Amino acid sequence: MADAFTVLGDSTKALKFIHGAGWVHRDLSVGNLYLYEGRGLIGDLEYAMQKNYDVEHELLTGTPHFMAVEAAVRHYGHLPPVSEANIHARLKALQEHRMEDLARLQEA
Repeated sequence: MADAFTVLGDSTKALKFIHGAGWVHRDLSVGNLYLYEGRGLIGDLEYAMQKNYDVEHELLTGTPHFMAVEAAVRHYGHLPPVSEANIHARLKALQEHRMEDLARLQEA
């Protein structure tokens, strides 16, 4: 368990340095975090790029199982306020929409 906390702590510090230098990883997942000689490391930097908040990216990058749903479907899925009478129907519709989008990503 101590190794896991070492990896998490060191990886958090590394991300702060990466972001401070103006870069984003874009594919961070548990599969890209390593323990080497007692230190936590971040790997798989092939999708890393400089921050540019003014550019919309055409290509989705990352590991689908770890991708934020908002990134996968390219919009925020926040629901507007609803009454309790129809909240279950709206949640079911959102879930079905999400599953369709995730299935499309896995086919790509």
